[in-house]
Amino acid sequence: MLGVAHDNGYVPTLDPYKNNSTVASRISLLKPLHLGREFYGLPFEVVQFDSIFRTAELPNDRPPYKLQNRSAYASKQPQQPPPPISPRKAQPALNNHLVTRSPIYPGPILLNKDDERVDEYLGTPSEFAEELLKSYTSNGNKLCNIHHLLQRCNAGPRCPYSHEPTLEGEELVAFALRARLTACHARSECRNSMCVLGHVCPRGVNCTRKNTCYFYKVHHVDPRVDHEATETE
Repeated sequence: MLGVAHDNGYVPTLDPYKNNSTVASRISLLKPLHLGREFYGLPFEVVQFDSIFRTAELPNDRPPYKLQNRSAYASKQPQQPPPPISPRKAQPALNNHLVTRSPIYPGPILLNKDDERVDEYLGTPSEFAEELLKSYTSNGNKLCNIHHLLQRCNAGPRCPYSHEPTLEGEELVAFALRARLTACHARSECRNSMCVLGHVCPRGVNCTRKNTCYFYKVHHVDPRVDHEATETE
C-alpha cells in the first residue's frame, strides 16, 4: 500500500508495473484528499480509511492576501535608470530574458557533463508577478500544473485544481519555478520532456538544509548545461 497518490511525481515509479496484472493486483494506493491527475486510469486499487484519515481539508483561517495595485507598486520603483553593466559581469543573452513559449512544457531535456538532468533557465520574474501569483492562491486555491504548464489536463470537472485565471508571461514563469520546488523522484535520471518538477536544488550547491532538503540526493549535481538529450536517450 502506497500513500503517494497526491503527488504526480510518483507515477513514473509505478509505470513498470501497470501492465503487469500479477504485480498490479498486489499494489494499492491510499486515497488522498485530492488524487493526482496522472493517477486516473492506472490499474491499481485505490483504498481509503475514513475512520483513520481526514476526509476534508483543514480550515483556512488566514486573512486573504491583499495585492497592491499596479500604480502603487510602480510608484515604489526607482525612477533613475540602472547603472551600466560592466561587460565582464554581463550575463549571456539568454539569461536576460524570460522564456516566452506557452505552454512552457514540453521543454528541452538538458544534461550536464556527467549526463545528469538539470533544469532549463526560465528567467527571473518580477516581484509584482510573484505577488500576483500569491494573490491567485491566497484563499487556498490550488492551480493546475498540467493545465497551466502543459495545457493537457483532461480531467475536466473532476480536476480538483483551478484552471483560472490564465497565466501568461512572468506569471507563468513564476508558476513554473514554483512547481520546481517539488523534487522529481527520477532526479538526475529523468528524461521526460514534460516533467514540470525540479531536478536540481533551487538553493544551489550552498544549500544549508543538508539531508532535510527535498533535493539532498542531488546536491552534488553540477547545474551547468553541457548538452541536450532526446526523450529516448
